[in-house]
Amino acid sequence: IIVPSRDGYYVHKLCAEDFEKCHKVVKIKTGLNCAFITDHSPIHNYMTEDSLNASKMNKNSGGKQPKMRDTHFMRDGEMIYQSMVFTEGPMKGEAKGLKVVLAERYGEDFVKGKMLDELSDIMGKEEDFANEKTLLEKECESRGDILIKGVKFHPELMPIESVYRNLSNYMRRHNTPGSARNYLQRIEGSYENCGLSLELIRKYFRSCDEYLVAYSEGATGDNITQIMKEKKKHKGPAPMLQEEQLGHTYDRERSFDISNG
Repeated sequence: IIVPSRDGYYVHKLCAEDFEKCHKVVKIKTGLNCAFITDHSPIHNYMTEDSLNASKMNKNSGGKQPKMRDTHFMRDGEMIYQSMVFTEGPMKGEAKGLKVVLAERYGEDFVKGKMLDELSDIMGKEEDFANEKTLLEKECESRGDILIKGVKFHPELMPIESVYRNLSNYMRRHNTPGSARNYLQRIEGSYENCGLSLELIRKYFRSCDEYLVAYSEGATGDNITQIMKEKKKHKGPAPMLQEEQLGHTYDRERSFDISNG
């Protein structure tokens, strides 16, 4: 079940629709498919109820936990199929918990004394669970698109964060305080009015590339800010355009009226 939007919040359903719209526009205009770069927000990491998701499993079987799809794992070079739901016995039809699933893979002694967090961490690193795709990934791949997940806790590597900064600054100046009426329309209107352009978006991507290069050359979170400042210094000043190239001239003696802020 995909939860619809409530109170104007941006949920997976709306995100998936936007991705599909973007795909259609790019396909029509260029004939190419899309490569999306996302963060690890719940919207982008949304999974269906039957997906293999260790974080939603209980330590013990039954109770309020999703009934996940069947899976398989490798043991001594042999593929072993595993049901995530009991198929017989007094708990037939109930979801298996972490203890049972891992005991079926590694034996009863393996799970003895382990707490929920430890079991969940082990389960999440199992190959079938670690490789489980989000619903957004599945939808993108079905259209021939690619979805790339960014690095956690590194907004400087995500161009969308710079775009969001533009939108936020614009909305802080132009949104009507205390009013929710037409808020979504104002957000959509900010896309064209906040100064975004293709050239600026490309600049944000170049900035991310420069951070990636710096990290690959040994920069760390402790010194990356200083390193990037030094890199900018060595770029030199931007070339100045002559007034005739600009197509107009300015009055060098102009004054400003700041009485209205």
